[in-house]
Amino acid sequence: MALKLLANNNAKSVLAAGISASATVITVGTGTGALFPSPVSGESYFKLTITDAATKTISEIMHVTSVSGDVMTVIRGQEGTTPRVWSTNDIAANMMTAGSLLSCLQVSNNFSEIADEGSEAVKQALLNLGSSDGTINGRLIGFPRVVTSSGSFTKTPGVTKWKIRILGGGGGSSAAPATGSGQVSISNGGGAGAYAEGMYDVSALTSVMITIGQGGKGGTASSIYGEDGGTSSVGALISAPGGKAGLPAGPANPPFQPVANTNSNSPTGWNIVGISGPGSECASAISTEYAIASRGANSQLGVGGSIPAINNPANNGGGYGGGASGCSNGPSRPVNPGADGQNGIVIIEEYA
Repeated sequence: MALKLLANNNAKSVLAAGISASATVITVGTGTGALFPSPVSGESYFKLTITDAATKTISEIMHVTSVSGDVMTVIRGQEGTTPRVWSTNDIAANMMTAGSLLSCLQVSNNFSEIADEGSEAVKQALLNLGSSDGTINGRLIGFPRVVTSSGSFTKTPGVTKWKIRILGGGGGSSAAPATGSGQVSISNGGGAGAYAEGMYDVSALTSVMITIGQGGKGGTASSIYGEDGGTSSVGALISAPGGKAGLPAGPANPPFQPVANTNSNSPTGWNIVGISGPGSECASAISTEYAIASRGANSQLGVGGSIPAINNPANNGGGYGGGASGCSNGPSRPVNPGADGQNGIVIIEEYA
């Protein structure tokens, strides 16, 4: 570690005795040693410039490493000057030198002087600037990391906190059942996945398992009921359930009541915001000519599937976590298949 450079104002005296070019101890005028800084051996020093009293044009710069009364221990010939013989009453002063200025922080060096002093100096500088623990904390590391498939997620080195945004999978829609003469059938759109955000201390973590909730599958001729969307999770930190499947109604002679929709289960582990995924609006069965499905529910990061025309298959959701649309059947139609909700997503912002 480099020694700390000391300085005092108006620290000036004369040599009490002449010295040779190799001397490492000098004595200044009686009682004037107290005017100078008090360096600690191995920790600090100050610069002393000796100037000839006769012409005041010859000088030598020394480093003073200890002072005892009026006696100083010195290192000779600093900053390109040459050790030489000095006489009694030559001037000894703690003066500004080029080396003094260059030892200060330089804008052009971008604080490299602190870095050169080592990790403890960097830590102390950061503490002085208000860091809570001597690290560069609160700084966003890189771009947010977007996770769209399940697997192990490894923390970036130097990261201490994660801000997590998480969305469950969208619900699928059921098929519209087959109809007979004078009958219609309908299905609701799928619900959106739940959404949540949270901030977490991950200092002790290296990696975590992330699960991305899959979009619920649509109903088919062999199994008319759609599936709920899957739950997304980041380890045990936070989870967001998937949207509820859109349910069928009919076949029956219109008009008849549609089946009610429900919101998703609530997210867990959040500490910023947590929102259940909304269910879709209800489908309608008014007459044999007017049987209409409902669109899928929009998520925080996706859209629900659009409403298809009667007798057409349902439409998948869009983006992330959106629910599938429902579908509808007029009289004397085979099963009309449902559609899939969209998969969920996890977005992690990493902070030092």
